This record gives sequence, structure tokens and C-alpha cells, in this order.
Amino acid sequence: MLQFELPPNIDEGWLMVLEKVNKGMMLAINRGNETGAGTEKTQKSLAKYYRQAARKFSIFLVDRDRVLEENLSPELMRDYAHWLNTPNDSHRLGVLSTQSQDTYLEGLRAILQRLVETDELEENPLDNIKSPKTNNVHKVKAISHEHRLAMLKRSRRSYRDQANLMQYAYTGARLDELCSATIFDIDHERKRMSIRGKGHKNRTLYISEEAYNALKNYLEFRPKSKYNNIFLQERRPFAKLGPSGMAKIFEKYSNECMIPPPNRPHSFRHRLARDWREAGMTIDIISKLLGHSDIK
Repeated sequence: MLQFELPPNIDEGWLMVLEKVNKGMMLAINRGNETGAGTEKTQKSLAKYYRQAARKFSIFLVDRDRVLEENLSPELMRDYAHWLNTPNDSHRLGVLSTQSQDTYLEGLRAILQRLVETDELEENPLDNIKSPKTNNVHKVKAISHEHRLAMLKRSRRSYRDQANLMQYAYTGARLDELCSATIFDIDHERKRMSIRGKGHKNRTLYISEEAYNALKNYLEFRPKSKYNNIFLQERRPFAKLGPSGMAKIFEKYSNECMIPPPNRPHSFRHRLARDWREAGMTIDIISKLLGHSDIK
């Protein structure tokens, strides 16, 4: 019996392949338990990681139009790596970052390595296969004015989410920058925010009146927490909101507004840059405001 959730409509011809993956997955999980690596929480996270890697591979098999062969071949793995790098509805926001692609590949690689160690496979079919370089189809386009407005209107029911989306929309902040920003980074008098940007370089965000009002409203209701980060989770103990939590907020309103993928927080930066350019702002100033080290 498979120990991970199978997607619907899986071709029965792939079950033999998935049974091998399942065996390797359980061997990988058990090894972690036997070695006592980390705490119980760490071991549970590791088991979840392997199950997610196995399930992602099974979703890929659903998209295959035919069963080429009932074994785990390098050809199949190359196709899998290409599939991870191709936009489709099974990926969050329609696309996967290079980091996410590597995570899924490394999880499956570890699973298959357990099969090599038990002589189920002669060699690891994922050896020498890396995730493809992010290609042009992954380049984020500017969100339309209509879609941006729709997401901002939809987020009004949550002070936190409204403030979060407003910072993307009208300051040009990156997701990771908002994750690390703290309440002490805000200059309320000047309506500015000091952040640590890409490449660990400090820069200043200039907050528009609308974005500042949304931020101020949220801070009035922001729960007390030992964390100083601006954006917190909504349940106790009100921990800081990490990158995945930030992405889920954006994904939630993007889906509710039925915006086709790929649509990510970075699309708001592109929209804002276009708005500034259309207003007559020079490229070098826009580049500086967005925290680019090169105007190209």
C-alpha cells in the first residue's frame, strides 16, 4: 500500500514505478528515524518532505500521455526535471522557483538512492540530472491595473493582508524584504521603511499615503508577539510570517480573483515600475527605488 497520496486519474501502468518510489521513500524515512537525526519534530518534517517529493513525482506521471516503460530511467528523470521547469496548473502560482525545483529533485534523488543501496536499482537515474535553468517562460510579467485593483479590494476584509499587498503594490518591496522587515524599521513621521534588500544591502522604501494608511491600520490591530517582524501569523503564538506564508496570502487573493498563472508578488513590482515610467520617471531613479544594483 502506498504511503503517500496518489493524484486522481493515475495510469495503472505507472503503479509498478510508484511502488518502487514508495519503497525507497519508506527506507529514507526509516533511516532518518533509526539514526535519530534531530528531534521528533525534525523527523516528522523529514517524512513530510519525502512524501511531498514522491507525490510531486506522481503528479508528473499523471501528465504523461503514455507509459513509456515501467522502470525508473534517466530518460524519465530528464522529462521530470523539464516538467518541473514548465508552467502548469499543478505548481503553486503556475510556476516553480529554481529552489523549489531543486528541492523536489533532491528529495526524489534521496529516495532513489535508498533503492540503489538495497539493489532495487543498479544506479540512481537522477545522477547527473539537475533542474534546468529558469527559462523565459518564468519571467514575471507586470500585473494588469484591473487585476491589481481586484486583489487589493478583495483583501480589505483582513487588515494584515491588505497592508501586505499594499506594500507590494505601492513600495516595490520584494517578498523576502517584507518577511524580514520589523516594526522598528518603520519611520512613521517620514513614511519610510528601512529594509535589508537583495544582496544584504540596506535600502529605503518610500511608502505611499494609501500603503501607509493600510499599514497603520494593521499595526493598530497587530497582536502582541515576541517577534518584532511586521507581519505575523494570525494564530497563537503569533510567530513571524515566513516566505511560504507570504506567498500563500498572495496566492489566496490571486486565486479568488481568478487571475491566470503565473502571478506572483514580483508582478506588483513590475506594475509599479511601469507606472513610474509612464509618469515620466527616469530609469535610473526607478532602478534605485527598486533596489537594483544595475539599471539593466
